[in-house]
Amino acid sequence: ALEGPGGAGLVVLSRFPIERAEFHRFSAQGRCIKFWEGDCLSGKGVLAVQIRVGEDLLWVGNPHPIACYARYDASETACDQHDPNGDVRWSQLVEARRFMEGLAGDSPALFGGDFNLTRSSRYYPGMTSRLAPLDRPGGPRSGLSTHASRGWTEIREEEIMTERIDYIWTRPGSRVRWQARAPARLIFTEPVKLTSGESVPISDHPIVAVPFCLAPVTREAARSECP
Repeated sequence: ALEGPGGAGLVVLSRFPIERAEFHRFSAQGRCIKFWEGDCLSGKGVLAVQIRVGEDLLWVGNPHPIACYARYDASETACDQHDPNGDVRWSQLVEARRFMEGLAGDSPALFGGDFNLTRSSRYYPGMTSRLAPLDRPGGPRSGLSTHASRGWTEIREEEIMTERIDYIWTRPGSRVRWQARAPARLIFTEPVKLTSGESVPISDHPIVAVPFCLAPVTREAARSECP
């Protein structure tokens, strides 16, 4: 499923039937006068699809918030606390989470993609909190709302990579939930050799992969119980 012509280039591929697709363009896009960054001009947002697996309808979302654009000589974690685009990313994160939770309702939901923040970022708690975040951290309307959701759980790898900015989050439904069959792993980490002999990376950051099954919400299913 694509988000449509003129979108931000998001796509969700599924082996199961896609029943519905929705794209939400972020209201906060950054400063378009900084055209060299490109984010504002690309119309970033979140693409969500409803997938049918047997009798269950599941929601899968693919967001892409604004990048940091730190100085070229900055460290890999320079954006964690002093991010020039941080307020915009926070607003986009809030919009993406509210959009997904509103669509999913009582259905299981999965959120995966490039969130452009590390676990050390001051914006990371926007996903880990069970309470829906408000507009932005550190501002007059910062903090958490009184509206509690089912919460989002990050599927982590066995060896934590601090600088990683790609994540897979899951949220249970009223009847079934996502169950990871194994820890997250990073794929396509090695450069690909071209016919010219040159080696190029597939992506500028590692890609996260997790195998899942569906388990009842009434008990904690062991990984071995996944089909």
